[in-house]
Amino acid sequence: MIEVPKATELKDLFSLKGKVVIVTGASGPTGIGTEAARGCAEFGADLAITYNSRAEGAEKNAKEMSEKYGVKVKAYKCQVGDYAQCEKLVQDVIKDFGKVDVFIANAGKTADNGILDATVEQWKEVVETDLTGTFNCARAVGLHFRERKTGSLIITSSMSGHIANFPQEQTSYNVAKAGCIHLAKSLANEWRDFARVNSISPGYIDTGLSDFVPQDIQKLWHSMIPMGRDAKATELKGAYVYFASDASSYCTGSDLLIDGGYCVRSNPATPPPTMSAPKQETFGNLGPWAEPSWFSSLASPYYNASHKKLRNTIRAYVDEHIKPHMLEWEEAGGAPHSERLKWAQTGFSFTDIPTAYRPGNVPGPAGIPVDQLDVFHLMIMTDEMSRIEGGVATSLEGASVIGAPPIVHYGTEEQKRKWLPGLFSWETSFCLGITEPGGGSDVANLQTTATKTPDGKSYIVNGYKKWITGIPWATHMTTAVRTGGPGASGLSLLVIPVSSPGLTHRRIPNSGQKAGGASFVELDNVRVPVENLIGPENGGFPIIMRNFNRERFIMSISCNRKARTCLSHSFAYASTRHTFGKPLIANQIIASKLATIARYVESHWAWLEQLAFHIQASPKGWQDPSIAGQIALSKVHGGRILELAAREAQQVFGGAGYQKGGGPGAVVEQISRDLRMMVVGGGSEEIIADLAVRQEVGLAKRRGWKL
Repeated sequence: MIEVPKATELKDLFSLKGKVVIVTGASGPTGIGTEAARGCAEFGADLAITYNSRAEGAEKNAKEMSEKYGVKVKAYKCQVGDYAQCEKLVQDVIKDFGKVDVFIANAGKTADNGILDATVEQWKEVVETDLTGTFNCARAVGLHFRERKTGSLIITSSMSGHIANFPQEQTSYNVAKAGCIHLAKSLANEWRDFARVNSISPGYIDTGLSDFVPQDIQKLWHSMIPMGRDAKATELKGAYVYFASDASSYCTGSDLLIDGGYCVRSNPATPPPTMSAPKQETFGNLGPWAEPSWFSSLASPYYNASHKKLRNTIRAYVDEHIKPHMLEWEEAGGAPHSERLKWAQTGFSFTDIPTAYRPGNVPGPAGIPVDQLDVFHLMIMTDEMSRIEGGVATSLEGASVIGAPPIVHYGTEEQKRKWLPGLFSWETSFCLGITEPGGGSDVANLQTTATKTPDGKSYIVNGYKKWITGIPWATHMTTAVRTGGPGASGLSLLVIPVSSPGLTHRRIPNSGQKAGGASFVELDNVRVPVENLIGPENGGFPIIMRNFNRERFIMSISCNRKARTCLSHSFAYASTRHTFGKPLIANQIIASKLATIARYVESHWAWLEQLAFHIQASPKGWQDPSIAGQIALSKVHGGRILELAAREAQQVFGGAGYQKGGGPGAVVEQISRDLRMMVVGGGSEEIIADLAVRQEVGLAKRRGWKL
């Protein structure tokens, strides 16, 4: 029987003076094992710490703890997956220290895939370290505990033993850690007469081991943690001291979750809390379906305080500085340079440019650091900018939103430092040169050629590009060229200075988007340095296609907002316009038109949110090949909704919806001219709908679909 401790005061119960503690996996500078050892040393314990491969780290930790806390500390080599080494460790510690009072089994190994993608050897490696290794430690020290009739075994498990983590797949790790939790409970019963056994299940801990995980995945983790952050390893050491000390003398078989509340939300055995009626917030146009539902009516899991801050800030700027001049700038063919510069300095543009390439005087949008932005922030910025008509938004930020991402994601370090910082002062500005007179959506068959010079230092580019948005203000055109044979495998991506001799461009007089600057471009023996090649030669097609994901997603959001604008303007007009003695909206046929547009707009927005969530959760983000078809189809659907919304809005407005330049239907009339670019740009719906079908069939077959 485990006796009641003689001490009664907390300072004595928590004291570890005279105790000998073994801690496995304590060779790192800031890991869980290292902090557990420091905590025990701080309370007076002598320590045996182990390492597998980092001898220098363990020796350094031993020296530092011994000198700082005045206790005996020695480092030992031990690979816990080998029982003989664990047995030798315990024997050596008994020889050097005289006994073992506490054993902290902390050494472990993570997994980075599921069982279908892992080999049998990878499964064994994780399970043998995390579960079999814990068994080895327990058996080796348990014999000593039984002989002395006292001892405390503390097992480091994980919250992953309680849940299946998302989005990462790590089945072997989850299973092993669940086994550790049950091993502690089983041993607590088996060893009830002579030793206590408990486990600690940490959540996400900032030890540096997860630094390789993409920032968007780490942001997703934080969004699922009620406390909103990772733990520091120092926040765990108190738990180890508690279980090691006599303060926990009546505690055995326990598992202590230290996860910031993660499992409260994630454990399916825990029912979701009953939602009391939240405080109703309102924002923007309070008319029916005039804004996304999360603004004023429905609760949403996707948006937090930073999203609302961004929305409020950009809405105020657009309403004060842009919308009053929208029709004037559209008629002039673009916003003044001073306004473009002012816009760039707000930080609302180029949010995908990493901090390393941003000037220090340019904040993130609404003061939010860019590394804290997610796909829902992009949705908000695009949605708010889409309240600006006539191509004015394009003239404000140029076409860098589609021309710069290839440099951001595929450019060399030298290219990034050369071109990206200048975006915020308009020293550089990009457009995207893909479409040609002979074809647009059929990218694989473009004809513009780039031939390398005999000295290998330059490309000579010849060809034509058409409907190139933003080139009147651009300094560079990110250009698709043919450097190899026919088809997709012969394409490359070159950054061509717009000022290059032989490059000329002229505006195309389109019916809408006058301020968007769509132009015809001629390339006549244009010399481009080979250093301006983005990615590998003949490797441009995948870059172009993946760049389309973001472009089409943005266009789909824009279609949704412009359709919503048609709906809200129609609602307001139909509610105030009287015919035959009653408001237009009192006619059932008018109400039916508005209801139809509303159900399309709202369901499409929900689809966009679902896509945003997937992109945010996917380790590959925008480069996830499985989303291209979904995004393409959402863009097709958005274009169809916009066409219907503009048509029905003009029917509601009657002649006022056809009047250009002013009057109650002026915005609807503007949208009716602008929308064709939204439908055709980024790939015609006929071709990208076919892309969606082909990709979905391929994905279905890979999932195991059979007819």
